[in-house]
Formats: sequence, structure tokens, C-alpha cells
Amino acid sequence: MEALEKEQAEINAQLADGSLFVTDSDKALKLSNRLSEIDELLLEKLERWEELDNLSNG
Repeated sequence: MEALEKEQAEINAQLADGSLFVTDSDKALKLSNRLSEIDELLLEKLERWEELDNLSNG
């Protein structure tokens, strides 16, 4: 999860000012798509962690 969160922060930083959408729209689109993938992966991992936590706590 830590690696995904780090990548998420890096992508957010690249997309933050919006200039990338003007200078390199293809890259901006790829980064936006990757950001969506990361969000989904993190959500899946968090849900799984909660399941395991519930199992261990009975």
C-alpha cells in the first residue's frame, strides 16, 4: 500500500497545476487513468485489510 500511496502522491503532484494537460495531454491522460487504477487498488486493499481485521477480532 505504501508504494501505491507514494505513486499516487507523485501523480497528484504532476497533475496539480494543470499545465500538463496543455503541454502533454497524452501523458496527462495516462497519469489520470493510472490514478484511477491506484484509487481502485487502494480501496480493494483497504477492504481486504478490514475483512482480515474483523476476522482476527472475532
